[in-house]
Amino acid sequence: MSDNSDSAGAKVKTDHARAVLDTYSPRMFRLFSSYLEGYFARNFNAVRILSAAERGWKTDTGMVFFCNHPGWWDPILIILLAAKLTPGRPAFGPMEEAMLKKYAFMKRVGVFGVDRDSMRGAARFLAVGRGLMAEGSGALWLTPQGKFSDARLRPLQFEAGVARLARDTDALFVPMAIEYVFWNERKPEVLINFGVPVRGGSVEGRTTDEWNGDLAARLGTTMDDLSAAAIVRDAEAFDVLVKGRARVNPVYDAWRYLKAMVRGEKFSAAHEEDRS
Repeated sequence: MSDNSDSAGAKVKTDHARAVLDTYSPRMFRLFSSYLEGYFARNFNAVRILSAAERGWKTDTGMVFFCNHPGWWDPILIILLAAKLTPGRPAFGPMEEAMLKKYAFMKRVGVFGVDRDSMRGAARFLAVGRGLMAEGSGALWLTPQGKFSDARLRPLQFEAGVARLARDTDALFVPMAIEYVFWNERKPEVLINFGVPVRGGSVEGRTTDEWNGDLAARLGTTMDDLSAAAIVRDAEAFDVLVKGRARVNPVYDAWRYLKAMVRGEKFSAAHEEDRS
């Protein structure tokens, strides 16, 4: 009876993940992420990654990126980052089921629906997550706080799903911090930092609560390091992933452009010279 039960559970897990994989369209993901690069360039001065951040992850297992959740931009920023930083890995992430109904096309770019307020929804998330990690080639991107939260809020409170995945899979878990800040230009900056990853299941006997505490601490440190760099406002401490088009004011820009032409100088619409 036990073997049959385990087999049935594994089949449900596989079926849930297979349904998500079958809906995913690599072509749609490429098209949407390409659009998003221009969208972020229009709305931000730059998307920057802290130069000291851990990157270039080498693993033959699945990957789980878990990040804080400061604002509306997070889901589409994640899609952009997945396309830019892990282009060889299909990227997936959960969204509240009711919200996904409004953006149904996002199922084609790796987003799957979950009901956060029910046991059924939690079970489906774990089934999909475990199944995707069993495939070995994909990446799961999560916001385990489950709601918008200020980047300065401590202590971090996680929903249990990411810790359960860490307990049950051998995926590589990577903390990622996000901040949206204003520096010296009209448009804001997107700042990213990646922290020290940990291999899931690597600590024998560790409970879900212990995993939750470990992952929250790793993300908290990653966020603190990013906040310290944001305060300094040193663009040279960051690598530019997407560069926006700098403008101060259309009328003022036109006047500065004419002056630069008369003087034979190169025109830049930025408030300050960007040395990054």
